[in-house]
Amino acid sequence: MKKICFPFLGNKLGGSHKSAIILIRNLDRSFFKPIIVLHSNGILKKFLDKQNIKYIFLPLKNFVGKKKGYLNIFFSIIYTTLILSKFILKNKISIIHTNDVSMHLTWAIPSLVTFRKLIWHCRILYPKWRLFKVFSYFPKKIICISKFVRN
Repeated sequence: MKKICFPFLGNKLGGSHKSAIILIRNLDRSFFKPIIVLHSNGILKKFLDKQNIKYIFLPLKNFVGKKKGYLNIFFSIIYTTLILSKFILKNKISIIHTNDVSMHLTWAIPSLVTFRKLIWHCRILYPKWRLFKVFSYFPKKIICISKFVRN
């Protein structure tokens, strides 16, 4: 059985979160075990609690892209890579499925250094940001919601 990690920042709740939860609910449990990870308290945590959906709370003080500037990004990458790589290995995660830009960037390097498959579920246009373009080579798959987003 493969464990699929679905990380969320946790401070927002929108259509992308709800559709990811629908995807999680419909996974074939004989092949996949979903693990939802929240990095901050917020509206998504309240929603999951109300829906009686289990999750792991893994707080992150910082995530890639939270603060601008190359030095901030560099230290964010180091900080998150150490924490998330340890989490991935400890929990024997096979696949990481990210759903928004901050999670794409935050989980990209940890998935790379732990040799885990990364799937980006893109719902918006890629930001015109060099780091995002570089990191877009890391996922095993990129799923787009439309031809417009794919292009």
